[in-house]
Amino acid sequence: ADAAALWSGAWKTGARDLGAVVELARRYDFFQDSPWCDAAAPLYPALAAAFPDARFVLTVRPVAAWWPSVKRWLGCVKPSKRREYADLLGVAAVEERAFTDAYARHNAAVAAFFADAPERLLVVDLTDPARDHWRDLCAFFGVRAGCPAGALPHRHNQRKKADACAPPRAPPPRRRRSRARRR
Repeated sequence: ADAAALWSGAWKTGARDLGAVVELARRYDFFQDSPWCDAAAPLYPALAAAFPDARFVLTVRPVAAWWPSVKRWLGCVKPSKRREYADLLGVAAVEERAFTDAYARHNAAVAAFFADAPERLLVVDLTDPARDHWRDLCAFFGVRAGCPAGALPHRHNQRKKADACAPPRAPPPRRRRSRARRR
């Protein structure tokens, strides 16, 4: 709730107060998504400085998988979020080239920022079936026992997204009843 208030208030209007963000972050063990992932006004440098023992996880997908998902999400499922996503990426409009370039720049900037402290960043490619993401996460956070097995939970179902984007189905044509005349 605090992060939502921060996002809908000063952060969203452009009055980005890093001090307020750091103070809010002190209350929690972890956080994710907006405004924490803001590429236009990145928070990770301030958070990394304020929390020198903190670890960061960057989830990525190849642009070829990321853009169609975002396009469906913003075009069909959450069209009201178009401006918010453009602001997060620091682009003027929801356009493929602008979005994909901004996404690639953001991921590269995060990796470059942590290049001198690679132990603080785990990059997780969610599309890589050869990786045991649970094992990677547990090792990164020092969890030695009780690490789950299997695939990471996946909340966004592509079929539901595709169904949300599909044009409404036309009702089946009415069958005309033939009235046979009896003789």
